[in-house]
Amino acid sequence: MDKLQIVEKNLATTGLRFANYIIDILCFYACFFCFTIIVGVVSVLFGVDIDFDAWGNINSALDRLITMCLLVFYYFAFEALTKGRTIGKLITGTKVVMEDGEEPTVNACLIRSVSRIMPFEGFSFLFRMSGWHDTWAKTRVVKKKAFEEDVLIEFEIEQIGKNENL
Repeated sequence: MDKLQIVEKNLATTGLRFANYIIDILCFYACFFCFTIIVGVVSVLFGVDIDFDAWGNINSALDRLITMCLLVFYYFAFEALTKGRTIGKLITGTKVVMEDGEEPTVNACLIRSVSRIMPFEGFSFLFRMSGWHDTWAKTRVVKKKAFEEDVLIEFEIEQIGKNENL
């Protein structure tokens, strides 16, 4: 069995993928809340007046732009630094791999992260297992433990023939 088959065999279920999403969104908003507190404290300390409208909200276009940038940063930082894992994936025991089973590249992590802010990206899961962020980055989400066990077994099988020739 090659790595492509191992990837397909160990794909994360839609339930796990949805759990990843919920956990990551909750963690993102917790981080975003902390970020806004820090911005507020720094603005008070340095006397910077943040322009709020009559309802106490910052300009909605600017707010959306900042939120999208922070969301991209959240996913990119986690997936690039942890080789394919966000907080949600750590909790559910899944990870991102390239289609060929290798670790995700930094470029793939960036493509995945930017793709998540595309309108209707969440609907891309309705008719298939992979969303646009997987398809465009050529990545898959697998069950980490089972995937790594299968890769190890495949490696050990390959080594049997090599060791006998020594």
